[in-house]
Amino acid sequence: MAASRPTPAPPGPSPEEPGSWPFVGRTTELAAVRSALLDAKAAGVIVVGDAGVGKSWLAAKVAADLDPGRNLVVRAKATRAAARIPYGALAHLLPAERAPGAGPPALAGPVAGDARRRLVLALDDAHDLDPASAALVGDLLARGGARLLATARTGTEVPEPLAALHRDGALHRLELGPLGHAQTVRLLETVVGGQVEDAGARRLWRVAGGNPLFLRELLLAGMLTEDGGVWRCAGGPPLTPRLRELIEARIGAVDEEERLVLEYLALGEPLCEAMLHELAGADAVGRVRRRQLVTVAPDARGARRQLRLAHPLYGEVVRAGTGPLPARARLRRMAEAVEGTGGRRREDVLRVATWRLDSGGETDPGLLLRAAWLAWSALDLELAARLGSAALHAYLARPARRPGSAGQAAALLATVLHFADRDEEAEAALREVAGRLQDDRERGLHAGARGLVLAWGLARDREAGDLLAEAAATITDPAWRRHVLSLAGWVALFAGRVADGLDAVERARAEGAAPRGITAETDSAEALLHAYGGLPGRAVAEAEACMRDADAWRDEVPVVMTTLAHARTVAHLFAGELDEGLAATGRGLELVRGLEPGKETGGWGRVAASFSGWRAQLHRLRGDLHEAVRWSRDGTAKLAGRPAMFAGLCLGELACAAAQLGRAAEAEEALERAAALARPAWHGVDFSLVLARPWVLAARGDDAGAVAAALEAAEDAGRHGLRGYAMFALHDAVRLGAAGRVLVRLRVLAGEVEGPLAPVCARHAAAAAAPDGDALLAVSEEFEGLGMLLYAAEAAAQAAETYENAGRDRTAAAALDRARKLADQCPGARTPALAPLSAPLLTPRQRQIARLAAQGLSNREIAVRLDISMRTVGNHLVTIYERLGVTGRSGLAEFYEAD
Repeated sequence: MAASRPTPAPPGPSPEEPGSWPFVGRTTELAAVRSALLDAKAAGVIVVGDAGVGKSWLAAKVAADLDPGRNLVVRAKATRAAARIPYGALAHLLPAERAPGAGPPALAGPVAGDARRRLVLALDDAHDLDPASAALVGDLLARGGARLLATARTGTEVPEPLAALHRDGALHRLELGPLGHAQTVRLLETVVGGQVEDAGARRLWRVAGGNPLFLRELLLAGMLTEDGGVWRCAGGPPLTPRLRELIEARIGAVDEEERLVLEYLALGEPLCEAMLHELAGADAVGRVRRRQLVTVAPDARGARRQLRLAHPLYGEVVRAGTGPLPARARLRRMAEAVEGTGGRRREDVLRVATWRLDSGGETDPGLLLRAAWLAWSALDLELAARLGSAALHAYLARPARRPGSAGQAAALLATVLHFADRDEEAEAALREVAGRLQDDRERGLHAGARGLVLAWGLARDREAGDLLAEAAATITDPAWRRHVLSLAGWVALFAGRVADGLDAVERARAEGAAPRGITAETDSAEALLHAYGGLPGRAVAEAEACMRDADAWRDEVPVVMTTLAHARTVAHLFAGELDEGLAATGRGLELVRGLEPGKETGGWGRVAASFSGWRAQLHRLRGDLHEAVRWSRDGTAKLAGRPAMFAGLCLGELACAAAQLGRAAEAEEALERAAALARPAWHGVDFSLVLARPWVLAARGDDAGAVAAALEAAEDAGRHGLRGYAMFALHDAVRLGAAGRVLVRLRVLAGEVEGPLAPVCARHAAAAAAPDGDALLAVSEEFEGLGMLLYAAEAAAQAAETYENAGRDRTAAAALDRARKLADQCPGARTPALAPLSAPLLTPRQRQIARLAAQGLSNREIAVRLDISMRTVGNHLVTIYERLGVTGRSGLAEFYEAD
């Protein structure tokens, strides 16, 4: 794996703007400011926004884009220092000498404009303009012919002459807000010159509050590092002296009472307004609010007004300036305040436990365990691990005769650590309580947690299966037997043993009634097994039924939320419902980013990677291969180059998409990495690794090997009960030109796999096996209706070739035109079926030889690969060069590269 490298240093900034960063991400705002400036009925525009949001950046771009032949742009910057000097902001634009007692000055000749060009005054920080300069600018605009392009900071007042023009409608005012998430991604990727991981970009956007200046400082501080071609977020925001100085300047001077308000919020936000009044005083809270250092909003129930700091970085700076002893005192005081109200809300338990733990005092292990469950229910792995670890060690410190709930604490901690990709630590936590389990509940929780750690974390699925089977045989409580059997269904499915998984679920249901959390585990296991087993309609219905009463089980088994999103994703995938599948992956990614708005939970590397991998697969089916590559790399980056579940999914999809883009070397490298990191324990969810092999071979020109690999993949999927993947593998053989060899099996699957996609695949096989141009065009239209544009283009290209072989040249031309239009919507796609589009003058054999020669294979190597003579290869190459108008292998390589 490539070594990590820090963010390259961007160009130096002005004090409160992002400097000479490339201008991206403000297209809409740019057009609005330009339109306002050029409005013939107005005198210009003032752009208003917070410090660092990019006002000057935007205004400078607008000014730079003006036609210099029609506009004379002069620049001025108002400052607080110059505000004490008459005409201080405009001194450089005025004549060097003026007669004593003369009236208001005029601009110096060279900057006054002329008959050919209109004067545009680009004025930065207009709120700091001195009165004399403001009057001169107002007079200049009132006379007409000039334009003002000004910036001002939110919360300030512009001088009266400009305010009057705005009130009269002669001066536009546009509010510039922070960058949105998509704008931030575009800016970051332009600056670093590469792909930024989705989670990292989202975290930077949140931490910086969409402020380009803060983004720049965070990048300079090394918050993004490059690893394996993807830029990832490296931990929390680093407080460099420069960033701290910027934030402190934005907060401004505060007195001791105001500082106390900020400290309480930095350590405990959001805080109830009434409680904060009690802790720090209503007057101080009011002053902080008036200075817009905090925001106020109702809580989720609408019953309480809650306060937060106005910017995420305020908390970082305030905490850094709060000593450890005062911080602990504040934490204890907040805990006491909540306890004094009775702590009736569920979030009160979590907050009190966290504050008590962080304050360093002794905390009741029962409180810590309840809080750990609540953090787990919010999918906050970092906090759940801290609280769970504290609870476990508090229980273990008790005498043996008072063991408490050590077994429950260890099982919860191990589960959390597993999903945080810390499986060795999870195993250690379970070992600590192996001899202290008190009842079937603890034994069931312990066995279930260890089964997941062994199978999903350590790739020891057979050992996990034996462990869960032994637990099911020894636990006497039917509900907890059902728990371990349901998890055995999960383990079997992930390993690709669908029949074993369905058997485990059937046995789980036979155990009868159980708490809703346990039955939700059974329901989700069944939905997953049906999705992979070719019953996507049933899987979606089961997932939706389970979600209808999620409030009854979410706190106990929140991970079921992610397994249901998993089930719905793959169900829609195999049904050919691509938009619905992408929506399901979006819900999955939102889950692991955090259930609390504006907060990233952290961790969840493997689960987050899975949803990125499925997004890649869905985009690949749509023909958006570049987006598939992007999401594949995003998922791969989350796995940090180690053997992990879903490495085969992400790297397999990367290999497949790269191969279908004609990037054979990249595809081979991804396939090799996938093979090195995947394990049999994850065969079911990592089957993309198997599906990629035919396409990598096809990218290298080994068409026969590609077909053989597709047939092997179909056999593999069939043996494991993975009917959806069997359908894809068999249909890949159709796309690779071997429809006759898979027609019967695809027809069988069309009757077994629910949804619209399987029958279309079977009809494609039938139309291609006994070539029928009309039927192929009909299939093309069906694929287009499903949004599978690459598949539609391939079927149309096959139809064109069929018509051409039948001598129907006009119909062939129309089909080829349809294929080309569809392929144009799949940029870069280079599959074998599309070869006639790039080289229509060549025969199929000539196209095959041309592709191999373009890759640099010698005549001898091509002859061996295709089992033909070297003379035949040479003769074909002469014809190929002549028909394509190229010279030699380098010319062929350029031809295919340019295609």
